[in-house]
Amino acid sequence: MRSIWVLNEKGGTGKTTISTVLADHMLATGAPVRIVDADTQPDQQGRSSLGAFCPSAGRIDIGVAPEALMAKPSLAMAHWDGLFEMAKSSDMLADFGANVANSLIYWYDESEVGVRMARAGIHLDVVLVTTAHPDAVSDTLALIKRLRNGLPAGASRLFVALNSGHGDFSSYADSAEMAEFASLQDAGVLTLLTVPMCTSEIWRDVERNRLTALAAASMSSEELVSRLGTPELETIRGRKALARWHGAVVEAFMDAGVLADDRGQ
Repeated sequence: MRSIWVLNEKGGTGKTTISTVLADHMLATGAPVRIVDADTQPDQQGRSSLGAFCPSAGRIDIGVAPEALMAKPSLAMAHWDGLFEMAKSSDMLADFGANVANSLIYWYDESEVGVRMARAGIHLDVVLVTTAHPDAVSDTLALIKRLRNGLPAGASRLFVALNSGHGDFSSYADSAEMAEFASLQDAGVLTLLTVPMCTSEIWRDVERNRLTALAAASMSSEELVSRLGTPELETIRGRKALARWHGAVVEAFMDAGVLADDRGQ
């Protein structure tokens, strides 16, 4: 069995956007995989972020206010125990809201989940998504320090996805933070990968309409114009850009080893 967890304690890093790409690709290959959405803040229809874009996603309902969960992370223990049982029964992709990440890691450490997963034959890949925002970078480095000792060698891997969607990392090129990331990668602690920026002119309209990049790119331009209400030529260009971006993100995760490389098939 294999589980992929996408998380960070900083909100707005693009975790769910990246999770939708991974989910779309994995489901499109026909692989039997369970998509899991774990958050404490559902939308008005009772769906949390990933569930709004991926209706087939199962939801772990923490049932605890974010403030209470932050003050006492042990409140969600029983819910996370259910996550472990799910991981034993099928491959999984799980997207965790920023407000539950601290509780998840507390449970992971206290319950010795890494060891239990390894014994159950579950391979775990943890993907920390960060943007070039200073708080996101520092939070990611802090998470790495918390996680690195609890991930059993050979049975789990740690990845840091540098999400360029909210600005590139050029300003960090010579920073102490990027040097630390590079040092950790050289030491075999983690693997760095870069997620390119989506330049589609219709990206915001697609998101507002609860469509994933792949779903929008799979529609005809006429269907998209009708659905989004966007200008025809802008929609034609935007649809092509979405397809290219989706493919580029999938390739980045294939190159890193998170997704199976099926490009030759």
